[in-house]
Amino acid sequence: MSESSLSSKPDLPVRLNRNLNGYLGEKLDSVDGYLVEILKAARRLEFSATWLGDKIRHPNLELLWLRRKTSPDQPWVYISSGVHGDEPAGPLALLRCMQSGALPEGLNYDIFPCLNPWGLNSGSRLTSTGIDLNRDYKSLQTPEAQIHHQWFQSRKNHPPNYLASICIHEDWESEGFYLYEVNPGKLPSHAEFVIEEVARTFPVESGAMIDGMPAQQGIIRPEENIELREEWPEAIYMIAHQISLRNYTLETSSDYSLKSRVSAHCIALQTLLERLRLESEIL
Repeated sequence: MSESSLSSKPDLPVRLNRNLNGYLGEKLDSVDGYLVEILKAARRLEFSATWLGDKIRHPNLELLWLRRKTSPDQPWVYISSGVHGDEPAGPLALLRCMQSGALPEGLNYDIFPCLNPWGLNSGSRLTSTGIDLNRDYKSLQTPEAQIHHQWFQSRKNHPPNYLASICIHEDWESEGFYLYEVNPGKLPSHAEFVIEEVARTFPVESGAMIDGMPAQQGIIRPEENIELREEWPEAIYMIAHQISLRNYTLETSSDYSLKSRVSAHCIALQTLLERLRLESEIL
């Protein structure tokens, strides 16, 4: 990818510089309303919908699981959003992609659009118990992580290993879009393709260090033994348990307009899914 493709363009959105010690932008008007809309879109696309929970221990918490199994011969892809409630662009991008029918055929899908309903409703990064859900997939202290873990461990719900898992996030501190790629099996990488497409309409983080890790042109590829970390995000959990063959965590900078962030995530998600579909046809 050429340096020019990442250069500043006059039509790119401008950073708002409003975030200070945290995200200070828009939040969802209503998580219940969001879930109603994504359920409508999912049913039009012939997804099944299941509410997961533990009515005895956690009667006020349910997680929505969407699945579309088109063919047993097609690879599986996993997508999640809404882990952090102060990152609304991810869930909204997933909703837009589903409403527009932008999820490509040729793949089977498991989707969790809202893993932290309380946080998303209140605009909080944390869960109702004050814990960062995306650091809790090793200790499993939160009800949200426990319910999700139970689902992952259920054999009847567990398809063959996901060709890829995709976690949609935002970063209130970053200058632009970036992504993590965890690819222990050295499968074909699609990271550069995603960055190149996003860079056409949204700034890409250009720093040599992002989130304390080496990066190149908006791509972080962790090299250390990630399983040894004291705290696991959802992505590491899936790799450590060999649930997913590789993971892509997509990150917009949340210091831009919500509209531009949602569009950037839609471009990233559609590009990545289309690349995975093409890869599966070649293999």
